[in-house]
Amino acid sequence: MPELRNDDIGRILRRVYVGPFDGEPLKFVYYGRVSTTMQVDGTGLDDRKESSEMWCDEHNIEIVEYYADHGISGGTTDRPDFQRMLRELPYYIAHGIQGVLTWSLDRFARDVLIQLQEIDRFTKLGVVFVSIYEQADYSTASGRKKIIDDANAAENYRLRHKENMSRAYRFTAIKRKQWVGPPPTGYRRAGKRVGLESNDDAAAIVDLFDLLATDCYSADATAMELRRRGYLGVWNVQTQAYTPWNRYNVLDIARNAAYIGKVRYHDEWFDGNHRAIIADETFNAVQDILNGRVGQKRIIPREEDGLIGGLTWCASCNSPMWQQLRSDRGYISYICSGRQKRLGCQAVAVRDDTIEPQLYLLFERIDLPHEIIDAVAVELAQRAARRARQPVTPAVDLRAIEEKMARLREMYIDGDISRDEYRRRKDVLESQRAIGTPLDSPTPPINIKAAGAFLQDAARLFRESPRKHQSRLLRELFEHIWVGNKIGITAIQPRDTYLLLLGAIQGKSGGPGGLWTSTPYHIPPIWTRFQSPLFPSIAQ
Repeated sequence: MPELRNDDIGRILRRVYVGPFDGEPLKFVYYGRVSTTMQVDGTGLDDRKESSEMWCDEHNIEIVEYYADHGISGGTTDRPDFQRMLRELPYYIAHGIQGVLTWSLDRFARDVLIQLQEIDRFTKLGVVFVSIYEQADYSTASGRKKIIDDANAAENYRLRHKENMSRAYRFTAIKRKQWVGPPPTGYRRAGKRVGLESNDDAAAIVDLFDLLATDCYSADATAMELRRRGYLGVWNVQTQAYTPWNRYNVLDIARNAAYIGKVRYHDEWFDGNHRAIIADETFNAVQDILNGRVGQKRIIPREEDGLIGGLTWCASCNSPMWQQLRSDRGYISYICSGRQKRLGCQAVAVRDDTIEPQLYLLFERIDLPHEIIDAVAVELAQRAARRARQPVTPAVDLRAIEEKMARLREMYIDGDISRDEYRRRKDVLESQRAIGTPLDSPTPPINIKAAGAFLQDAARLFRESPRKHQSRLLRELFEHIWVGNKIGITAIQPRDTYLLLLGAIQGKSGGPGGLWTSTPYHIPPIWTRFQSPLFPSIAQ
C-alpha cells in the first residue's frame, strides 16, 4: 500500500474514534505486553484484552490477529511477538487491515524513539496506529505532541521504576539473602519470603556437573549426553517451554554459583538462604576445568560442511541459505541468500549448533512399526494398480517443445507471423507439453520395505555416526529444511522415497493424515511454536 498522508491518517482515525460505526468493520491486528511476572500471572493482560474487545465491538472493529509478549520490558524491540508482528504485518496489509491496535502507548513501548520509529514505519506501510486509552490523532500537530508527551511519561516511569527495582533487588539479595529474578533451572520458589527449593530438574544439574568434572566431556558432548539421558532442557519463563540442551545453556549453568547456595546482585555473589545442590569441591573443579579451556578454539576442518549445508531454506522469505564457516569463532552459520542479495529479507544468521539438538529430537520421533510399513506398501500397490488401468500418456521430448516455442517467439518478434497465429501455435505446443510424459524423467519404483527398514534404523545411525556420516544421512532423507532465527527448524520436506512413510507417521501422531504428495513434513509443535501465515506451504 502507498504511504499514508496526514489527511488519510486523520480520516481513518476519526472513523475509529468518532464514527460513524456502521458499514463494513475495520480490520486491525492487536498488540499487548506485560513486563512483570505479577502481570503475567495475574489478570493484567487478560483484562486489557477483554476491555479492548469490548471497545472494538462498540466501534465496529474486527481484530484479525493477537500478539502478546509476557514479562518483557517495553524499553526494547527485542520481543518475540513484537518482531513476529513486524514480520507478518505485510501479509495482513495485503489482506486489507487498516492498522495496529493497542490498549495504551506504554503497552506498545516505553521508549520515545521506539514509539516514533514504529509509527513512522506503519505510516510508510500504509496503515495507522491506534491507542485505545490515549486516542491521539497524530495527523495533527497537537496529536503528535500528545503522543510525544505520553511516550516521554512512559519512558520516565520506566527509568524510575528501574532505579527503584535496583534498590529493591539489592536489599533482597544482600539483606534477605534471597535469589532475585526467575529461579535457575533445578530450583523453584518455595514462597515469597522463603527463597528457593530444588525441583525435579535438579537431577539434570547434578549430572551436568558430574560430566564436566570428569574433564572428558566438552560442553557440546555434555549437552548431547543430557539429551540422551532424557532430560528435557532449560525451562524458559518467557516462552513457558523447555529449551533443549546446547553448549550455551550448559556453560551458563556450569558458571552459575547459585547451585552452591549463592545469590547474585549485578556481578557480585553473596551467601544465600537456599540449599546447595552441588558440592563446593565439584563446582570449583568444574571452574578450574573450564578456565583451562578458555582460549582453546573449537577446531573445524575447512573442508567440513555444516550438518544441513545445501538443504537449508529461509523460513522468512523462502530463499536458499548459504553456509559460512566461522573458523575464527569455531562454528558454522547459515545465511539467507535473500538478505545477502539485498532482496528485503531481515532474517539473521542461524548457527548450526542451535539446529543440532532439534535434529536429534527429530530422529528420536521417527517411530515406524511394521504395521505402518505394510499399510503404506498396500496403498502403494493399489495406486500402481489404478495407474495401470489408466490410458498411457504419450511420451514427449520436452526439450524439443521448448526449442519450438523459442523459435515461435523469434518468428513473432521478427514479424513473420501474426499475433493470432502466434497464440494458436503457442496453445498447441503448451497443450502437448501439459498432457505428455517427459522422455528423460521416468518415475523410479519405490521399495517401501527397504525404505522402512532404513528409517527404523535411522535414529541409531544418526546418534552413533560421526558428523560427516550424519550429514550424508540427512541428505539421503530430506530434500529441503526450512530454518529461522531463534526458532531453528520450522519445516522439513522429505525425499520422495521416504515421503509416504514419514507422512504416515505424521498422520499417526496427530498431524495431517493420509499419504503426502508434496507438502513438507512438519515438525510437531513440541519443537517450535512458529505459525507464519507468510508461507502456507511451510506453516501448519
